[in-house]
Amino acid sequence: MNKLVFYISLFLIALTIHACGLKNASETSEEIVEGVKIDTSLTLENLELIDSVSQLVPVTSEPLLTYARSYCFGMCPVFKSSISQDGKVSYEGINFVDKMGKHEALISASQKDSIIQKVLDINYFELDSAYDNEFIMDIPSVKTSVNMEGNSHNVLDRYQSPKELKKLYKVLDDIFATLEWEPAIDME
Repeated sequence: MNKLVFYISLFLIALTIHACGLKNASETSEEIVEGVKIDTSLTLENLELIDSVSQLVPVTSEPLLTYARSYCFGMCPVFKSSISQDGKVSYEGINFVDKMGKHEALISASQKDSIIQKVLDINYFELDSAYDNEFIMDIPSVKTSVNMEGNSHNVLDRYQSPKELKKLYKVLDDIFATLEWEPAIDME
């Protein structure tokens, strides 16, 4: 419950900052609200959270990688997952998968490095954003996104994508199969 109150407070602060209409994070501005002085020069990008043991935790807005598979008319596996910049993996099994529901795990530095290397090896950022054929109905899709070193790219894979892209899926599937998954605590 304390985390929920904290996140709601953080949201309200961010909303207040946005409402002030500051254009530059380096601007210094203070506002007095009901006798409390508030520094409105903060932006959501440079906020830091303090966890339960008073360590600063940087706020990251974009995951390193997202990976999801969609429905088909048959028994296609359906899930969505994301890997944060610090190696936390969030997974939600939706249909026709061994692990149903929300789970979390951590990948090792070497596993993260192998994912990054595969992204670079297949020239992920040079791939088309969609491989599709709208005239074929019953094909599941695979959606991925990568955010790395200031680059961001999304790929929808439904039909005739490069074989190299499937090698990335294999690396992800192999790593996911080795992880020690824990049920995720839902904060909603």
